[in-house]
Amino acid sequence: MFGAMLVGLLWSQAVPAYRAHVEASEQIVVDVVRNDLLVALLGLQVDRGRIAATGSGPWADGDSGEILDVPIRALERASGNLGELGHQDWRALANEIAGAADALRIGAEALSAAERSGYPRAIAAERAGVIDAIDRAEERLRDMRSILLSESNLADPDLVGLQLIGNSVLEANDAIQRNRALLLRLLDSGEPVRTKDLRAAEERTTAFRGSVDVLQGTINLFDGHAATEAAILFEFFQWTYAPAEARLLKSMATGTEVEASRRIWMDAVAEFDGLVDDLRRFVFERSQAHHARKESAALVRMDTKIALSAAVFALFSLSLLAIERLILRPIERITDRMHELVAGDLAPGPSERFTLADMRSMADALRVFRVDAVRRNRLTRERLSLHAKIADAHNELKADLRAAAKVQLAQMPEPGDVGAVRFSTYFAAANVLAGDTFDFLPLSGDRVGLFQIDVAGHGAAAGLVSVAAHIAARRALRKLGPGESLVRAVTALNANWSPDLTYFTMATIELDTQANRGRMVQAGHPHPVLLRGDGSISRLGGGGLPIGAVPDADFEEIDFPFGTGDRLLVFSDGIYESINAQGEIFTEERFIDLLAGNAHRSTENLIESIRTALETWCCTGSLSDDVSLVVAERT
Repeated sequence: MFGAMLVGLLWSQAVPAYRAHVEASEQIVVDVVRNDLLVALLGLQVDRGRIAATGSGPWADGDSGEILDVPIRALERASGNLGELGHQDWRALANEIAGAADALRIGAEALSAAERSGYPRAIAAERAGVIDAIDRAEERLRDMRSILLSESNLADPDLVGLQLIGNSVLEANDAIQRNRALLLRLLDSGEPVRTKDLRAAEERTTAFRGSVDVLQGTINLFDGHAATEAAILFEFFQWTYAPAEARLLKSMATGTEVEASRRIWMDAVAEFDGLVDDLRRFVFERSQAHHARKESAALVRMDTKIALSAAVFALFSLSLLAIERLILRPIERITDRMHELVAGDLAPGPSERFTLADMRSMADALRVFRVDAVRRNRLTRERLSLHAKIADAHNELKADLRAAAKVQLAQMPEPGDVGAVRFSTYFAAANVLAGDTFDFLPLSGDRVGLFQIDVAGHGAAAGLVSVAAHIAARRALRKLGPGESLVRAVTALNANWSPDLTYFTMATIELDTQANRGRMVQAGHPHPVLLRGDGSISRLGGGGLPIGAVPDADFEEIDFPFGTGDRLLVFSDGIYESINAQGEIFTEERFIDLLAGNAHRSTENLIESIRTALETWCCTGSLSDDVSLVVAERT
């Protein structure tokens, strides 16, 4: 019985090793499938652009290949490889991948037939249908890659870094290919270029360009070598592609040097395509090498376990008689004592003498085990006590944050009238403490002061900096006398701001109700909106640098009318950078359209419309950034 138990124990070690080897082998195939899905996704992004830009000139130098041929072949490879694994779940996923390939093939054939027919309406309808099919396929393929990734060890830094690179390649390629289709269509349509279209392309590139440093830093945390490879693509995007695209957008807007800018941009796009493929290959090869090492290590462990099991079984067979007399019976007594210890009986047992030194060692080990059990019991009690203290400290920290939030909110005034100006506000923090703050206060000589601040970042750090910035800005406004330079006050605030503190954007405004005028200094803050009493809308300011960014920065004072019935809206960027469940931002254009559509309504109803629009957009119930809005209305 004891021998069977011993062999079973050793076998139980070998079986997991065998399973680990099988799983490591499967991971190599799964990694190949993930790479094929990445190839398919990149191909879909390219082909979406090719279809959208069809009829607008060459897609790229040497452009060739049937529409959707690359992604279809990649999906067929993925389906075949995954189906060979034999597991029911893998087969189901393989069938779904094959179905996606069939759907794309049907769409490609239908589009080809329509193009051969030469009917414009049929071609346009089929193009729209294929683009829709590509969008659905891309969304599902992203989900499939996530499912396959969940089968890998996400605690492994190599896999995390490589997955981040793969996602970055997808996002960069999506931005480039969408801009590619848009700009080619605009270049060759012969129609006037709309500023809105150029801005859409610029914003798509700027959005990814702004995230490059964060992506590079995050990848570097997990895999320095992978980060170096990714930097080649990121640096090309920042310093070669983005300037080439910016030059082309400028040429299209001005109508000068368009062909030269187009050639430079097309060359940059072609080189970017090559870098994307190089980086994808690097990710795949690096991942394959990683899984191959794991498979080899699992095989060594399996062989070792099996060999050890066989050796122990042979040794046990030869030693069975001696074990019965010299080992089994002493072990039985020791086992009884171990059961007592497991049951919680930590009292010292009777002293026994054993013939074999090993039995004596086991008895000594048992006594050590008892001592360790006593120590572990004590450590458990101490650990529970420590956990209770940590919980108390956590609750105290949360209470401190809530108290700090109350202090921060106490700085911001309630809505109401200040002289001949009525103030209405809307404030929503993304966290307990916010980086947004604002204030309005009476000044001498029928003047009213107003400022709004948005500290870089979120959370407690930004919240504490906003308190300090609020105090400094309020002090600067209170010292401002009639006719004194508003620029001088902001410049002094910037020069005196500690370099150890985070920078912030700010709009500083003085409203003179006697002169029916206002003046403003904008320090990197969003452009305020002036709603005139006659219903017209205008944006104020020219931008400027944030406070604390450059100690000797120059600022500009903007003068504007502010008569009876006029309303001035000052807001932070969180109001138009809110993100919905699909990852889309609200956008400044959508916000301005919202204001234009509700300009005739009362201030209370206007703010409620803004609040409702943001809550509908952010259907997840949480904000990605702090939101603050101040409406100053001349009564």
